[in-house]
Amino acid sequence: MDQHPQDSAPQESGAKGTTRRTLLGTAIAGTAAVGALGVGVPLAGAGGPKKGGGGVPKGQYRIDLHTHYIPPAYSAFLTSKKVITVPWTVEAQLKFMDTWGIDKSVVSAPQPFDYGNPTETQEVARGINEYGALLMKEQGDRYGIHATLPMPHIEESLAELSYCFDELGFKGGVMLFANYNGVYLGDPSYTPLYEEFNRRGTVVWVHPSFPVEEPVGPYPGQVLEYPFETTRAATLIMYSELLTKYPNIKWQLSHCGGTLPYILSRLAYGQQQHPYYPLVSLPNGPFEEAKKFYYDTAIGNSSEQMGLLDTLTGPGHVIFGTDWPFLNWEFAPNSHEVAPWFAEDLPNSETGDPEPVLSRVWNRPDRLRVERGNALELYPGLA
Repeated sequence: MDQHPQDSAPQESGAKGTTRRTLLGTAIAGTAAVGALGVGVPLAGAGGPKKGGGGVPKGQYRIDLHTHYIPPAYSAFLTSKKVITVPWTVEAQLKFMDTWGIDKSVVSAPQPFDYGNPTETQEVARGINEYGALLMKEQGDRYGIHATLPMPHIEESLAELSYCFDELGFKGGVMLFANYNGVYLGDPSYTPLYEEFNRRGTVVWVHPSFPVEEPVGPYPGQVLEYPFETTRAATLIMYSELLTKYPNIKWQLSHCGGTLPYILSRLAYGQQQHPYYPLVSLPNGPFEEAKKFYYDTAIGNSSEQMGLLDTLTGPGHVIFGTDWPFLNWEFAPNSHEVAPWFAEDLPNSETGDPEPVLSRVWNRPDRLRVERGNALELYPGLA
C-alpha cells in the first residue's frame, strides 16, 4: 500500500453505564498493542517554480492529520446524550483513503463527552483509546491515533496520557478542544498538562467546539463559531507565553488556524496601542509567535486561504487534513454541482486530487512537504 510519490510527470486526469467492555464490544478483535505505522519517504527538497506548478504528485502518499473516527459504542454513548454524530466504519474510511491517495490517517474522537462525572468521562476516554490501539494493531500501516483525554479533569487526563503513551504505545499526539466549560486552552489551570506535554514533546491538536454561550445568527455554530473558537484558544496560548515556556510542545491549529492569520495585525495594534488590554507584550509581536503553530488544511480549500498561510509560515508549518467524515460532502461526486462558485477548488475525482489548490500555491516538492513530509517530522513514529 506504500506507493511512494514520484516527483515527475503530473497526473492528468451509552450513557452513564457505558463501560470499557461495551465500548470495545464492537471493536476490532485483538490485543491492545501498537506496532510500527508504515514506511516513510524522504522530505522533498527545493526546486521547481517558486509558487505553484508541477502538477499533482503520484502515488498513495498523503498523511491526513485532521480526520476522525467514531467507535460504535462511543457513537452510542453520544446518542444517549442526544449529541448528533455521523456514521463511521473502518471499511468506509479505508475506501475514502484509497480513493484520495491517503497512505495514513491519524484519527481522533471528534466530540467532547464530559457531562460532569469524572469517572464516566475517564471510562469513555479509556474505551476510545483502547479501541484505537486495537485499530492500530489490525490496520497499523494505515492508522495513527491521537490520544483522547478525559478533560477537563486534570489528574484523570494525566493518568490517561501515561496509559496511552507508555502502555498502548501511542506516538506523541493528543487532541484537545478549544475550551472546556468555557475555560480555554492557555489557561493556567491546565499547567500540569502543559508541563507533561512539554516533557514528552507532545503534538497537541487544537480542535474547536462550541462556546459556552449560544451562537448568534442564522448559521449553526460549526460555520462561524468554530473558526472563532480556534482563534480564541490560539490567542490565549500565544499571550500566555506557552509557546516560549513550553518549547517542546508542537501545536496544531484546525481549519487553517480559524481566523488567527487574518487578525494578527489587530493583535499587534492591541498590544502596542492599548496597554490597558490584559495582554502580555510579546517581544517579537504576534506574527512571529503565530509562525510557531502548525496549520492544517481542513476546510481551507481556496487559493486565498492557502496563499495567506504560505505568506505567514511557508510550506514548513502547513499540514494536510480532510476533516472526514464530517466534510464528506466535499468529496462526493456531485460536489461541483452543489458548490459551483468554487468548483475548481473542490476535490477532483478525475485526477484523484483531494485539494487542487495546493498545486496552485506550492510547487511539487513543497506540496509533498505539506501532504507528507511535515507529518513525518511531527510524528516520526509514522515512519
